[in-house]
Amino acid sequence: MKKISILFCIAITTYLQAENNRSYTFYGFIRNDFFYNSRTNEETLDGIFHFYPKPVVASGTTNDINATPQAEMLSIATRMGVDIKGGGFAGSRVSAKIESDFAGASSSYFLIRIRQAYVRFDKQKSSLLIGQTWHPLFGDVIPTVVSFNAGSPFQPFNRSPQVRATYSPVKELTITSAATWQMQTSSNGPLGFSPVYMKNSLTPNLFAGISFTIDGFTAGGALDYKRIMPERDELHSSLSGAAYLQYCRGLLALKAKTVLGNNMSDHIMIGGYGRTYNPSDNSYGFTNLTSSTSWLNISYGKKWQTGIFAGYHQNLGSQLPLLHKNQEGNYTIYGRGFYYEQQELLDRMVRIAPFLMHSMKDVMVGVEYNFTLAHYGTVQADGRVANPYPVTNNRIIATVVYTF
Repeated sequence: MKKISILFCIAITTYLQAENNRSYTFYGFIRNDFFYNSRTNEETLDGIFHFYPKPVVASGTTNDINATPQAEMLSIATRMGVDIKGGGFAGSRVSAKIESDFAGASSSYFLIRIRQAYVRFDKQKSSLLIGQTWHPLFGDVIPTVVSFNAGSPFQPFNRSPQVRATYSPVKELTITSAATWQMQTSSNGPLGFSPVYMKNSLTPNLFAGISFTIDGFTAGGALDYKRIMPERDELHSSLSGAAYLQYCRGLLALKAKTVLGNNMSDHIMIGGYGRTYNPSDNSYGFTNLTSSTSWLNISYGKKWQTGIFAGYHQNLGSQLPLLHKNQEGNYTIYGRGFYYEQQELLDRMVRIAPFLMHSMKDVMVGVEYNFTLAHYGTVQADGRVANPYPVTNNRIIATVVYTF
């Protein structure tokens, strides 16, 4: 059956190439992940993509309902795609990509979903991409880990529909600008996580970045501007910045990134925004929660590859005082890491994750130990917390990947 399937794909590819004078490269992998958590986590895709441990919540005679270990095995990260090359338009070389997996959305994680779908126009020193792919803030420098979450929530993680232009005046330097819209990963608000807030603002997410690469060394920086409309006729803006470094030489790779961000929940990062009141003009509005997030990644090897990922997040508070929304004195924050009932906010978090991978031709086997320590506290008017306390999660991940 396997031979018949391979012959069928070869036949279809040969036919398409002959008919359209284009090249089609099919690719993908079958991935199986097993994980164990010592504590209940904030997560998606039934836990294959985890964020951070949940806070302490007492209920009845139970001191902490979140102190529950969990284990699961899933194959939904299995991926398939096709790269298409050939043809031209207005003096440009045209290429395209279609990529999907079985990770679905929300609880429907067994459905096929679009990961990437774009058309790209390349000239000698410039290119134009139109379609859905990785948000440029995800970047060219990403950590090497076993976990499916690629270092999230310390690393920006977002795929969005976009129009992206790049220009390289010299081969070592790349300047990038982009306008992106939200879809699968979106901002939080009164209706929950939804792309409707950016849609109603009529303004796309705007990005500008620069990257320099020479002799295995890469350095770059970026600015990201976002405007949303959480409620009718009330616009809210945020600005974030990132800087990154990478050095690769032989079997050694050193990578690092830092993000100073406002309202980064659409990148699956901690933080958000809340209600505020400005007495100078008697107006209500929203204020950002600013956070600083950094990670460092070291890896060594090829056939046998080992390394470690280390991440740190720190909440820096709100830009303006938060407003009590009701008589009970509760604050409302839209984003990630805030729990309304307890009025608790994730203040700072540390992750240490050593890993080992072994590659044998088309097969990769990997294991990772992931230790995450998060501190929660009662949110204050300035967006900081009082009386922080720690919670920890010990996570073990094992994966087997067959690439084709």
